[in-house]
Amino acid sequence: MLKTNAIFERKCSAVQTQPCVIEAVEQMDREKFKEFSNGLLEDRQFIADHKEDMFVDSNGVIHGLLALDMESGDGILIDSSGYDYARYSAFMPNIKPYLDEQIALTADKIIKDGITNAENGRWSFDIDDARNCCKIHIKESNGIGGMLISDLRERQEIGEIVVEGNCFEITLDSEYCNKLKDNEQDLENDEVQEECAMTGNKIKVVKMDVGKPPVIKEIENTLEALQAEVGGLIECVYLDDGCLAVVNEEGKLNGMEPNRRLGSDIICGPFFICGDSDDGEFVSLDDKQVEQYTRMFSDVPAFTGEEPELEPRMTFIGFDF
Repeated sequence: MLKTNAIFERKCSAVQTQPCVIEAVEQMDREKFKEFSNGLLEDRQFIADHKEDMFVDSNGVIHGLLALDMESGDGILIDSSGYDYARYSAFMPNIKPYLDEQIALTADKIIKDGITNAENGRWSFDIDDARNCCKIHIKESNGIGGMLISDLRERQEIGEIVVEGNCFEITLDSEYCNKLKDNEQDLENDEVQEECAMTGNKIKVVKMDVGKPPVIKEIENTLEALQAEVGGLIECVYLDDGCLAVVNEEGKLNGMEPNRRLGSDIICGPFFICGDSDDGEFVSLDDKQVEQYTRMFSDVPAFTGEEPELEPRMTFIGFDF
């Protein structure tokens, strides 16, 4: 059953509302709120204490004191116009959830800023700046400040709060700080892994096609893609600088055209140079290696057809750069 409280007006032709701002909150239990709501024209000390929080600004916006029933969640917004009783009042059903939400959002922002700006897990939050950055009027004495402090003290991120003048001196919970560092490291690792997942299947190589200058390219690091680059089964020639020449294993047998000299051997068909990891995986060339091998194979040789037979593969060949 969806139950609430409301004030009905007979034959109301239009609902007229006015913009308003809650400047302070007086928290009440059910009995105190009931007693107050049945005697709005009686002088009240809590109204007298909050006279400065009730006014109408130059834009016609009413700034008022909220008497809040902490049990039912209903409230009465008051503008006393300088008197000690509720000269103007407006019933606000179920206002507490809205107020709690705004307090929670403010606490979230304070904690987020604190985590960003804290030194050694500590930082100061200037209450005077809250009105501009959080759009909420925070004072230790206006009820809203107390609600905010209570919310912050329940947060797992907060170890201690000390109110000094117009500042909240806040200390992050040490256990939370350690978890935060671990989470940040995990997040960083996840980002690295994600980046690797996105780029790890590609490696940067220097590719040599027959009769053409070297080309720097990125290729998929899969068997199918590597075979496609050389036009058949792959074979590796290990170079003494840790790099690999990946060639067509059957280039000579299949009658592929001579491409480049590699030591005392001649590579037939397309091939490429890539890096070799400690785990025996194909990896990208670094910038220096790219430059070296691009320069090494920049000249496109002309073969006469009388070159010697290919030597067996899987040999180690050294170069002076």
